[in-house]
Amino acid sequence: MSEGRPPELNLGTEKRLLDGVLKAIQSGLVQSAHDVSEGGLAAALAESCISGNVGAEVEWSTDLRSDVALFSESQSRIVLSVSADHKNSLEKLLQEAGVPFTALGFVGGSKLSININGASALEESVEALKSVWEDAIPCLMN
Repeated sequence: MSEGRPPELNLGTEKRLLDGVLKAIQSGLVQSAHDVSEGGLAAALAESCISGNVGAEVEWSTDLRSDVALFSESQSRIVLSVSADHKNSLEKLLQEAGVPFTALGFVGGSKLSININGASALEESVEALKSVWEDAIPCLMN
């Protein structure tokens, strides 16, 4: 790790994102939402799986290195889950709001599986993720 500047926050982008997501929620299109912040995408997905007690299967093609793709704490990102019936409506709403988006995968099952550019980056049961999450602070205190 090296020191560096935090990612810049573009207030215009942030406002479009939040307005678009709020409209999607108010329209009943969103089943769950989680900000991508501390710990990046991997943490947001794990926390979503833990809180919903359900797994997810993620397939993401990106130019980023796997560690950056999984753990970057860049600004203005939210993971949304929607039913398959509402996917097209959500995409249209976000496009109209000027919000870039990427479909990442599907919710279901009992494990979180993340593949980056076709390679497995993480595969763990929701139960194991929950155990690590719940035991982290007590483990550090011992």
